[in-house]
Parts: sequence; structure tokens; C-alpha cells
Amino acid sequence: MVVLTEGCDYLNLRSNAFDNKPRDYDVYHDESLEHGFWHGILFVPRDSRKRLLTLLANIRQSTDRFHPLSLKNLNKTTGKLYKCTSCWLQVGVAALIQDFKGRAYATPTGADGQWAQYLPFDQLVRARFVLFRVKGGLGPLNLCHDYAAKVETTFRMAFKGGLTMFSREDEELCIRSLYFDGHKHYHRRLDLRRVLRDIGTPPTRVHLHDEIELSDDSSDHREAGAQPYDDCQLLQLTDILVSGFRTILAEAPAPEAHREVSRPLSELVDKWNRGRKGFSYSRWFKGFCVSEGYIEDGQWQFGAIEPDYEILQTELFDNG
Repeated sequence: MVVLTEGCDYLNLRSNAFDNKPRDYDVYHDESLEHGFWHGILFVPRDSRKRLLTLLANIRQSTDRFHPLSLKNLNKTTGKLYKCTSCWLQVGVAALIQDFKGRAYATPTGADGQWAQYLPFDQLVRARFVLFRVKGGLGPLNLCHDYAAKVETTFRMAFKGGLTMFSREDEELCIRSLYFDGHKHYHRRLDLRRVLRDIGTPPTRVHLHDEIELSDDSSDHREAGAQPYDDCQLLQLTDILVSGFRTILAEAPAPEAHREVSRPLSELVDKWNRGRKGFSYSRWFKGFCVSEGYIEDGQWQFGAIEPDYEILQTELFDNG
């Protein structure tokens, strides 16, 4: 765990206009390398993380699945592993709701029996999720001296974009820690100063804690030296969400099990594609954002990710 203890003034990240105590968030990151480089960033409020972790733990207990979860472990649409992963993804979708809008919502329990499969979801978690694809992968980033620097550079883009999107007039956000899924595939430890460098000034009601922490140990809770168990669970949820979104949005076929388990995310993609005016009426407004960036003629270009409409049409057809 790396801790920045010198404060954030050198990054020009502090705001001078906080009237109320900010809401503390921990941030979890994972990536996918298929059909581009996909950053998935999950923002989890500290005051509601126990609620989310309890739902995830109960699903593990009900399905008797205690190994690390990931879409890449799925090869069929039946069985306890599929059921556990599917329930986790559905709970992840529920956790991104920002306002119930007066409507009921339920989440799966993983349990068997007609009356035990779902429970009312009546307390907001208000997590947030950023999906950012570097179109074409990290190869074109020639100015970065190593692979980890490319990850750090493009993470900054996704992170600041999320901070801007999630800024609310009625809530202050304080980012307390950053968790990345293991450093070994980066070939070095991540550099907290490099991760935060050039972020600039976040939106008025968002700031970074003076002693922000960064951890990049393993997310496999079975391994010695892994991150704390609860943080491993939230990193695994981040993995499932980024892989699910990628399955819906990538311009390539995906295994049947991956397509089936990712179906709940197609509704969110559809809501996002309505544009800000249409999306503002959604329960998930300011709960997630989806975008991509790429280099063209030496300059970064940013825009929306076009969804795989074949999957969306299948989803709409099946739901009537």
C-alpha cells in the first residue's frame, strides 16, 4: 500500500468551498484487453460498502462458490458458478442506482425456491462506474516509456472523466483510496504520483484526500499477500462489470455464457445512448458513464462507444 502523505496541493486538487463533510469513496480498477484496452473503475461509498459486500457474500453462501469470480471462468450458462456470477453482476447493476424514482427494485439472492430467489433492494448504495475504452489498445502511446505508464496515463483520462460526470450539486465526493488488480502484469508497481499527475482541478465538489492510498496487490483472496478480503471482492465485481460492458459493446462475437450473463447491462447501455436529456430521467443517472478515446493525427479524440446492436436487439426481442 502506497500512501501520499504530503497533501494534494502540488496537484492543485483542493477546493476551498466545502460547506459539508464530503462523502468518502474507495475506487477499484480492473481492465480488459480484448478489442481495445478497457478501463473499468468502480467508485464505492464507504458508508454503504458494507451493504454491498453483504449482498455479495450472501450470494456466495447461497451458491457455495468461494473462489475468485470472473467472466473468463464461465463456459456454460448453467451451474452454481454461472448463477453466482450472474447474481453478482445484477447486484452490481443495482448498486449503481442513484435514485429509485419511486419504483421498487429487487436483487437476486442466489438461493433456490420460488420465494427466496429475490429480495427487495430498498437502500441505495450509490456506487458509480466508469467504462473507458482506449480504441486500438495501448500500442500507439509511444511517448510512454513502459506498459505501466500507458496504463497510468489512460487511467487518468478515465478517472477525471468520471469525476466530472459524477459531480453533483448536492454531494461532495472525497476519494480516499485507489485499488488496482495486481501489479505483476504491469511489470512494476504503479506510481501514485504518476497516476494523479496532470489530473488538474476536479469539479468543485470533488477532491482527493490528503493521504490518499494506492494498493496494487493481487485480487485473488486465496493468495498470500493479496489485498484485504473485502477489497478483493470489490475488485472482482469490477472485473465482472468491465467484462460485461465489453461483451455488450465490443464489435466481436462473445461466448454464449458471457453474452447471457451480461444481458442486464444492455439496458444500461440503451439508457446511456438516449443522451443526457433522456438519461437524466433514469434511476442510473450519474451512476455510470461510457466513453472511448483514440489517437488521430497525433491528438487524442474522445467520443461514445457504439454498442453491439445485435445483442441489444436480441435482448429487446426476448423481453417483448
